[in-house]
Amino acid sequence: MITDAAIIVPLGWYATDAPAREYLIYDSRTELAPTGIIPRGEVMILSAEGGCGKTTLAIDLGLAVACGGQLYDALTVRSRGRVLIVIGEEDADEAHRRLYKAASDRGQPPPESVVVMPMKGIVCAMLDKDDNELPFLVELREYLRATGPYDLVVIDPISRFCGPKAETDNAAGTRFIQALESLIPSSGGATILGSSHTNKDARALDAKGAKVKVGTASNRGSTAITDGARCVVTLTEQPNGLTVRFTKANYSKRAEPIELHFDERGVLVAGADEARSSETDVPRGNTLTRRAAKAVRYIREHEPVEGGRELRQAVASNNSSIWTAIVTKLGRALVEESVPSGPRGGRNSTRYTIDEAALPDDVAACLDEGLE
Repeated sequence: MITDAAIIVPLGWYATDAPAREYLIYDSRTELAPTGIIPRGEVMILSAEGGCGKTTLAIDLGLAVACGGQLYDALTVRSRGRVLIVIGEEDADEAHRRLYKAASDRGQPPPESVVVMPMKGIVCAMLDKDDNELPFLVELREYLRATGPYDLVVIDPISRFCGPKAETDNAAGTRFIQALESLIPSSGGATILGSSHTNKDARALDAKGAKVKVGTASNRGSTAITDGARCVVTLTEQPNGLTVRFTKANYSKRAEPIELHFDERGVLVAGADEARSSETDVPRGNTLTRRAAKAVRYIREHEPVEGGRELRQAVASNNSSIWTAIVTKLGRALVEESVPSGPRGGRNSTRYTIDEAALPDDVAACLDEGLE
């Protein structure tokens, strides 16, 4: 291994410049010419709060690579490529819904240019507790060799694939980045996009409802994951939409943020949502509907929910104004019942359940379409 990696530096390295770096995606907003921002053949991390639109953004990037051309009036792909999307939390029907919705705005890519691998309910960790390779990683590399080349491989979310220690232990996090890097030669030089969740600090809001701590340290768990990635992109929810930030760029200049929002179809589009005020910390419009739907989903999965602390943290980042807006939005559908806190008495706690028949139509539709 060491012998294969060692290079006796030829004199030409000192006398002539190296080949120009290749980029997968360019920033089309620069004045003179598009500037490369996402390099080819490297590992990048897309970090966002759960339910914010992380998978939607990853699929949009995938279809942009497959179709070529512009995305969000800010990014451009110069040449079409092939894409593999490995999604750990969705089944085939949900993957179909997401791709259909994305294609309604991006257009249809060429036949066989996009491969989707739904892994819901399938154990797909790449590394074991001792950071040794597991069969899924070996099989994925073999699949890439047999069916490639690819230009982009999406691994969404990495928590389903990284093994038991990668998000909490720096050595394990570094080993997982190496596992992702091992996919690059097998895929024919693809960029590997791993999506991740942000930590609690990144969900803190200021008085106007904007995220106040966003950077490479916003990623949940081990800092070795973002340290090892060559490009880190964060997606954060703001009072008037979503903001994409390029928080780490080893091989390019950091691009300016991109403002996005979900339109009435549930499709990510360029620009802020003008229907939502930027002067309040209370979410409105589509974002409030999505927050309310997220609360319903949480209660359905944990019913009955008692106490509410985890619920408020999960859907409102413990912001009382946002939680009040969600409660108002759900109305009679959110059933609150006072129950004794325990056999020893003391203050009662609140039990939350959902009256399905009373769900607002837009919240129900959001849940049906998986937009929360």
